[in-house]
This record gives sequence, structure tokens and C-alpha cells, in this order.
Amino acid sequence: MNANPPGLPAIDYRAGTHATFLAALLRAFGADPVLRALGTHDGTEPLVATADAYSMGLDVLTFYTERIANEGYLRTATERYSVLELARAIGYELRPGVAASTALAFTLAKPVPVPHAPGVEVPTIMHAVTAPEKITIPVGTRAQSVPGPGELPRAFETVEEIEARPEWNAIKVPVTMWVPPALGDDELYLKGITTGLNPGDMILLVGNERLGSRYNENWDVRRVAGVRAVDRVGDLAEHTVVTLDMPLGTTEPLVHPTREGQRVYAFRQRGALFGHNAPPWESLPVSMRYGEMAQTGGGPHDVPHWVPGAYAGRQDSWADAYLSATQEDVFLDRVYQGLTPASWIALATPSYIELFRVEEVDETSRADYLLQGQVSRLKITGEHLNFFSPRNAVVWCGAEELELAERPLYGWGGGTVVPTNGVPGVVPGRLVAVRGELLRGGSRSEVARVASVVGSTLVLETGVASYVPVTVRLNANVAAATDGESRTEILGGGDGAAAFQTFTLRGTPLTYTSASTPSGTRSSLEVRVDGLLWTEVPSLYGQGPTARVYTTRRRDDATTVVRFGDGVTGARLPTGRENVRASYRVGIGAAGNVAVDKIALPMSRPLGVEEVINPVAALGGTDPEVLGQARANAPTTVLTLDRIVSLRDYEDFARSFAGIGKAHAHLAWNGERQVIRLVAATTAREPVLPGTVLHDNLRAGIDAARHPGHQVVLETFVPRPFTVVMRLVVEPGRAYADVSAAVTASLVDTFSFEKRAFGQRVSAAEVLAVAQNTLGVRGADLDVLSTGSGGLAVTLPAAPVELLTLRAENVQLTELREPLP
Repeated sequence: MNANPPGLPAIDYRAGTHATFLAALLRAFGADPVLRALGTHDGTEPLVATADAYSMGLDVLTFYTERIANEGYLRTATERYSVLELARAIGYELRPGVAASTALAFTLAKPVPVPHAPGVEVPTIMHAVTAPEKITIPVGTRAQSVPGPGELPRAFETVEEIEARPEWNAIKVPVTMWVPPALGDDELYLKGITTGLNPGDMILLVGNERLGSRYNENWDVRRVAGVRAVDRVGDLAEHTVVTLDMPLGTTEPLVHPTREGQRVYAFRQRGALFGHNAPPWESLPVSMRYGEMAQTGGGPHDVPHWVPGAYAGRQDSWADAYLSATQEDVFLDRVYQGLTPASWIALATPSYIELFRVEEVDETSRADYLLQGQVSRLKITGEHLNFFSPRNAVVWCGAEELELAERPLYGWGGGTVVPTNGVPGVVPGRLVAVRGELLRGGSRSEVARVASVVGSTLVLETGVASYVPVTVRLNANVAAATDGESRTEILGGGDGAAAFQTFTLRGTPLTYTSASTPSGTRSSLEVRVDGLLWTEVPSLYGQGPTARVYTTRRRDDATTVVRFGDGVTGARLPTGRENVRASYRVGIGAAGNVAVDKIALPMSRPLGVEEVINPVAALGGTDPEVLGQARANAPTTVLTLDRIVSLRDYEDFARSFAGIGKAHAHLAWNGERQVIRLVAATTAREPVLPGTVLHDNLRAGIDAARHPGHQVVLETFVPRPFTVVMRLVVEPGRAYADVSAAVTASLVDTFSFEKRAFGQRVSAAEVLAVAQNTLGVRGADLDVLSTGSGGLAVTLPAAPVELLTLRAENVQLTELREPLP
């Protein structure tokens, strides 16, 4: 028997083979004085034929001896039974797989009174409603998936009891927010889409500050630069967005827009002051300026005479003269309808504008500046009236009030705080589903548990994404659910005279769900004997003679055997007829990982339930463990012993946790202390996302086993596929198609999810070595090694949370017929 170094996939345990045994016998014949005279070693010689047969027997014997020896070691065993028994010897059971977990959102019918003729007295029962105002959805409420091509339907059942109400079907979130106009804003939001505004119109923003003081400057008159009417979209009311030609307020000097009682007015009329169209003073004939010129002469008895061009004070009160700062009345150039006391007007020049409050309005006849006619007289209050003249002032009047609107929330920041329009009765601890269109595009739905309720605001345990508020709907009629269908059966009758009595469950496979136990699973089986619940234990060893316990074993055909004690290690079953009953669920595996909105067939329908849907995909379903996985995971039982001390323990504990396919732990500095960062991936090669059942249970399991002084951070792994472009030189006589297919398969296998580690880099030399070691490859030239669009990298680095893998579609091979340079 040869020496066997550690790490071999099989051990050499044979003392010899047919050839070596036969050769040894023939040599022995030659050494014997009696048999030395044997003249032939031909197989026709009876003695040689006997030695050949004996050698064949030894060959068979040593072959099976070697096989038995290989089956005695976990690394080299090939039989499932051998792996099972070797694993059980150290307290490890092959993981049974895990049922997928999701959440079911129920839609309830809204209560509607039964119609009856008015004034007609009807029995009280006729006043009932067609649906209850609230119902209880019990544990075990079942729904079924809608199978796609090549799929089978999967049954899911709720695992928690919830109260459901119709008003929780589609809870809305606020779609607008009151945002008062502020310094620098260049838009105003107005209610309705019939504001009558057009570009070029003037609008006023004013508030209580200006009403309290004629000298207050917290007001703005702006020209409309653009108008955009927005029709009703869902819960978002129709409104108008007005773009201003200048931002509100000023920075030099600093003047804010009004902050108290903000009101918006549209000036519907544009006018002028009386005299704006008077002829210029200089153009009047001298005769018309008579008496308006300065008088000159000697003493009081001198005859007065007029000097043309020596103007007196009348010119200063002509239409070009500025108004008096103390006057209260102004005259418009005509009669304007719709002007009322307590309204607003604005006087404007090309470089200045001022706001005035109208105190009185009447119509009067006005004659001046060689003009006359019926005009509107306004008594106004304000300041800086002396900045305007009849000639240069433009009058904006006819102020019509428009109503400010709340601003639409075009983006909802997500997170853990979710404002709503009312959630009566929602209590902490229940699940809610959030569905809507994402800000970055596309749609999504999520499920989170309520941590607290503050007024009409929900505070969630985990954050949600950023949505377009008008599309968001929350459903609080949500219950956690797992894959599997409930069964109840009579296992048989107990026999007090029988030790280690066993029963086999008829339903297969038994459902196991994700849990925070060291193994990561929990059985759905409940066994009652004479109505009393018995407890499942990993082993009967150490159990007392009266302990009502049992163990389970899974056979290769997926059936489950239930085994009871012998009265020494675990209690015997009491004698009875059909007194052993079991309730459990069947269904397990990755086939239960159905997509969003696939579970849509309610199989059990409590009164009032109209629809059911899974707002999130079912995740965490894993198939039973295979031999290759058991070889790697079984030793972790004795490495961790269900406790975590070292950094390696975190990896071993996570890898032995049901549903986890790969894990890596490393130390990192957070600025204050070293923390343990653990990155893990599921057996389905997916990240372990926060908020999922698997993530929460893994976290709880680690917390229960780790040192309390260690700070642990669970990180989400990032898959990073890379691209390989290579030219191959194929050996003469070999088909290029066969060789390239072999190279692709070898590359994909070498850089697969199973064989690569988190943070492991990939080098160009490594890629070339894999290709050149493939049968039929004479040479290889690597052109592209990249995780992006192209380029040849010497080494592809990877962060601790990244996993560099290669897919077949990312391998591009071409034949190189010329010799390599």
C-alpha cells in the first residue's frame, strides 16, 4: 500500500492488482525446487491457471477493500450513505433545503350597504353590508402561483395571523407639499389650469406685512415668462406652473418675499395716468402759453410785458412733471371697470416699479393738459409717488386674486419615514407593501415592517427606495408566507412495548423554513401523541426516560422517518390506537423562488378577500444539500461548535447556515475600532439582501453565537463579471470548434461562482494558463481582459465584497492560424 499525502481526492489502499499478484506467484514458483521444473507459464498449465484465478480473486478483494477505505473518509467518499453516516458521526445532518419566503398582500372588498327603496321599512338584516369592515386572515391562508412554461404551481401559506381592513388596500402618500414662496424662487404654483395668464402678464405677490405698513418692501411684482398647465394625474390635482422673469426678492439690498398671508394677484388691465398723451410743453404755441410765462417790468406802475421763453411754474405741473409725494389722488386716462377699494395697483417705469393700495374709487370728469374726458379717480396709499409722472408711468390694475397651490412632490426620498394620508389602526410590527414607479425609472414593490406610527407617518424598520409619490400605494394587509402546503395525518398507534418506534411521513418533501438556529432551518413538523405536543431533538442521546421527544431522519427518496425513544433515552410511546398524529407542510427547494406578482390564485379565501398577490419575489428557497457541499460544510460542525470566536468561525458559521452558498469575513477599520465585515451569497448565487428573511435570520444566528464585544457588519456582495477575448492556435489535426468549446468550458469552470472567492483577483497569466493547459491548444494570445468595455489588464483587482466570475457569453475566441509573435 502506497503512502497517501493529505488533500487527495481518493486514497491508494490496494496491496496489489491482478498483474502484480500473478507475477508474485510465478516468481514464487521459480523459487520452489519442486515447481522450478515447471516448464511453461502458459495459461493452459493447470497450476498457472489456478494462480491466475487466485490473483483475480485477490484483485477483486483489494479493489473493494480500497473502495471501503475511501468510503471511510469524508473527502473521498462517493456514496451518499457514506457521507450521511460520516457526517452524522460528528453531529451533522445534510441540510434538507429551505422553503422560499415571501409576503402576501391581500385586497379586501369595500363595505357597501345593501340598497333598498327609501322610506320603505326593511328588516334590520337588510341594512347589513356586502363585506365586513375588518377581518382576520389566519395562519395557513393559502395561495398558489401561476406557473409559467415548463413550471409547476407552487403553494404558499401565511405564517402569521393579521387583521385586515379595506381602507388598508391602497394607502396613499402625500403628493404635494406646502412650500411658501422664498427668496430666489422663479416659479409660482397656482391652483387650477384656467388662470388666464399668458407670457407678458404681470402678477403680484403680497402679504400681511404690506397691509400693516405702507413702507413695507416684502412684496414682488413680476412679469410672467412662461405658463405651464398640468392636468390631473392620479391624486395630483390640476395646477399651473408660472415662470417669472426675475427671481422673487432681492439680495442687494436683502429683501425677502412676503412670509405672512401670501397672496397672488394677476393684473388684468394695463393703463396709464391722465395726461400721458398730452402734447409736449415745448410744442404748445405761445398764445396757448400766455399767462404761463414769467412777468417782467419796472415798479408797480410799470406796464407789464412778457418775455417768451421765461417759463413760470405751470410747466412744472405739466404732464412731464413728477407727481407730488404727498398727493393721494391719481387720475387714470379713462374709466376702468372692476377697480374696487382694497385692491392693488402698480405704477411702473422702465427701471422702477411701486405698489399702491387703493382706498377709494370713483368716476369723474377731468380737463387738463389740453385734454378732457371721463376718468377713474383713485385714492391710493403708498410711497415714492414722486418717482412717476403722467408721461412715464404705466399703470397695472384690475388685480384678480389667484390661489397658491401646494408644490407637487416629484420625488420622494424614500428611507424609513413614510408619510401617508392617514393610516387608522395600523400598529407597529405589521408588514406593509410599498409599490410605485422609481425616480430613476421603472417600477418596483417592497415590503417592510412597521417600527412605529407617529400620527399619519409610518416609521419602517428598513428603508425603501425613492419613488414618484403620485404612483405610490401602500398595502397594510400583508402577511409573511412561505412555500409549502399543510398536511395533517395519523401516523399510527403507539406501542408501549416497542423501543425506538418509527413512523414514515406520507407527504414529501418535508418543509423546512429559514430560522435563526445554528443550522439556519426549522422543521414544520409537529407531532402530537394523545393530543400532547412532543418536541423534535437532534439526537436521543442524553434524553431522559420520560422526555417526550423524537428525532427525524431524511431518506434518499426524500421521505422523513420519525423515531421515538426506548424508555431510557427518550420516552416510549404510550399504547393507543391511532394516537400519533402529525401536522406538517410539504414543499421545498429553489423551485419556490417565484417572481413578483406570480402568486395570484387564492386557494383559501376568508370572507371579504378579493385578491392576493406577492409584492416581492419569493427568495431563499434552496434545494437539499448535495454530497460536494456536505464534504465542505460538515466539518464546520466541529470547527465552530455553534459558537463564534475567531474570524474564520464567522465564515464557517455562515457557510453552514442553510441558504448560504459562499461567505468571507475580513477585518476593517471604521475610524474608531476594528469591525468584522462578513459578505455572503446565497446558494442561488444572489446577494443576501437586507430585509429578507435569510438576512435577518443569519444576523440573529450570528448574534446569538458571537462574542458580544465583536461588532459585525453584514455586507451585500457585488457580482463583477469580466470579459475574455483570446486567439487560439490549435494543434494540427484537431477541430477548432471542439478545442474552443473545451477552452470556454475550462475557463467558465475555473472562474465560476463555486471556485472563486470574494476579493480574489484575476490575472492575465492565470487566464492564459487555463487556456494553454486545455488539450489541443498549442498557443494562446490574450487580447482583452476587462470588466468594462475593453482593454487588456495585467490584473483585475477585486474589493472584499466583489466576486469576479466569467460567463460563457463573455468569452470570445477566434482561431489564430499564423504563428504567435
